[in-house]
Amino acid sequence: MKASYKLPLKSLPIGKQEFNYHLDGSFFNEIERSEVTSGSVDVALKVVRDKEDLMELDFVCKGVITVPCDRCLDDMELTVDTDYRLTVKLGEQLDDSVDNVLEVPAHWRELDLAPIMRDTVLLTIPIMHCHDEGDCNPEMMARLAEATPSEPIEEAEQPIDSRWQALEKLKGNNNN
Repeated sequence: MKASYKLPLKSLPIGKQEFNYHLDGSFFNEIERSEVTSGSVDVALKVVRDKEDLMELDFVCKGVITVPCDRCLDDMELTVDTDYRLTVKLGEQLDDSVDNVLEVPAHWRELDLAPIMRDTVLLTIPIMHCHDEGDCNPEMMARLAEATPSEPIEEAEQPIDSRWQALEKLKGNNNN
């Protein structure tokens, strides 16, 4: 059975509500082109509804995700410890043009939190993610060392196109 990450908008009472979600491997496997191969992230969501048309959502995400190492391609774990605050307004149409503010059509009955939680977790992945020095797969590191030339490759001198030579002459005549 697929977990539901829907927040009821119409039936949510005014006041503070708390929800808990668990994002596991199946959650991350549904994401297209995601680097995350598995994970176990707990999300605590606090929703404060002050008015009929305004809610503050505070997400706190803690756990671990598994991604491939950029150096050796073996799986490595990354710790997830992040939070995200989002203001949800009921309005005329869907509008996410303002940071941390999401306006949704007033006729929506629920808000799918899965994309919000997914993006919050995925944004914790650093651009370069590698094992600590010495922790990479030794076999892969040996293969990389074999494939890497020990001396820098010198670029072969390539003849200059005659059109560029003619332009260089014009440039030189212009300095007089």
